[in-house]
Amino acid sequence: MDAFSWCEDDDVSIEWAGIEFSSRHDRFEYPKWKLRETDWFNGSADEPEKTRAPRGMWAGASHFASRTVSWSGILECESSVELVDEMRALQGARGDSLKVWEVDVGRQAVCEKVQTQITRLSDRFARYSVVVVLDDPLISSIDELSLAPSRAVTNHGAVRARPVVSVTAPGQRPTVTIGSWSTRAPRNLGAGEVFTVDCRTETIYLGGSAVFPILPAFPSIRPGATATISTSHGTGTVDGVSAWI
Repeated sequence: MDAFSWCEDDDVSIEWAGIEFSSRHDRFEYPKWKLRETDWFNGSADEPEKTRAPRGMWAGASHFASRTVSWSGILECESSVELVDEMRALQGARGDSLKVWEVDVGRQAVCEKVQTQITRLSDRFARYSVVVVLDDPLISSIDELSLAPSRAVTNHGAVRARPVVSVTAPGQRPTVTIGSWSTRAPRNLGAGEVFTVDCRTETIYLGGSAVFPILPAFPSIRPGATATISTSHGTGTVDGVSAWI
């Protein structure tokens, strides 16, 4: 599919490797990394006859071919020194997460860098392009919905969604429940620690480290369905409740 082009007053932004690329350009906002074209949502399929299943991903479920996504635009800086610094930053950038906002809708995907190119046009301007590959092309919503202590969520996407639930509960051992499925933290949480149930990768984290309890299959939310997600203690957030290919 051909790349889309946006006018300067459209509201689209891409976050990758700590850099925000944006098409926003109004009276009060002039983005440094100006986004002009991208095929992020409908990137070209790679080896469409093959399917891929990263380790830990949904045994027995359907998998899909990887997809290449690109975007390009203009970098504008205040000085030549800043321009050189930003050019170097892009050339050395690494990022495994792609986040895209269109007005108020946010979506995200796991990605791997393929290529970055940047060409200096003047003391303050350069032309750039970025290419990444989505080895697992599922695109999930960016929600960050509050969980205190429960939340009903609906999958508005086209394929099964596998949410990510993060809970803070100092001094407590919280249980996370998704529909009829639940799991409990293996110990009490310390101050600043987060208990995360990542149904996307079928991994549970406690304090940033992966733990491996014996669990039945992780839950998912079918297209159009609503599930109640809750925590027995503390507060948290819910992400990735809708999904697309």
